Amino acid sequence: MKWARRSGVCLLAVLMIGCGPRVIVTTGTTLGLAATPGDGQSRPPQVTLGYKRAELALVPTGGDQATSTADASSALAAFYFSTRWFGATELSSFIGTGHAARDIQDSSTFQSELARAAERFDDFRINNRAQLAAAGRIIETYRTIPDDAKRARILAKAVELELVPVGTTDDAFSKGKLQDAAVGGLKPTTDRFGQLEQFASGVLSQ
Repeated sequence: MKWARRSGVCLLAVLMIGCGPRVIVTTGTTLGLAATPGDGQSRPPQVTLGYKRAELALVPTGGDQATSTADASSALAAFYFSTRWFGATELSSFIGTGHAARDIQDSSTFQSELARAAERFDDFRINNRAQLAAAGRIIETYRTIPDDAKRARILAKAVELELVPVGTTDDAFSKGKLQDAAVGGLKPTTDRFGQLEQFASGVLSQ
C-alpha cells in the first residue's frame, strides 16, 4: 500500500514537471440506486440512493501572490444530478480551468444559479427539520392515546396522506415508522405532516 501511494506521488510529480505550470484536475463520482419491493405486509418498498464524489486540483502559482487584477490559474468543477426515481433522470458534470473558470464564475448567470442552489439547500434543511419535529410530536401524541379507535383513525390518516405505507401496524407507527417519511426536504411533504398533526390533535381533543 505504501509503495502504491509513493508511486502515485512520483507519477504525479513527473506529470507536473512534464506539463509545466498547468492546472491538473481530477474528479470521480460514484452513484448507486438500489430498490427493494417489500413483502406487501410488514416490510414496505424501499429505495436507497448512494452518492460519493471526490475532487482534486493542483493549481501552480509560481510563487506569485494574487492581486486585485491578477490571480493564480483557477479551477471550477460542477456536478448536477436530478431524478424522479424511476421516471426522468438527469446527470451532468462540468470542469473548467484558467480564464474559462474565472469568466464563468464572474458571469451573472453562474452567480444567480449558485444563489438558487444555496436557497434550495436552505429550504431542504428547513423542511427536513420541520418534518422530523412534526413526526416526533405526532408519535408522542399517538402514544398517549389509550383509545384504539382513535389511534386507528390517526394511522389511517397517515396512510391516506402517504406518510406511511399500507399495512403499517400500530406497533410500528408508535415506534417511529412515521419518521421514515421525514426525508427529502420537500415543502409538500412538510404540508402533509402539518395536516396529519392537525388531524391528530383534533382526534385527541374529541
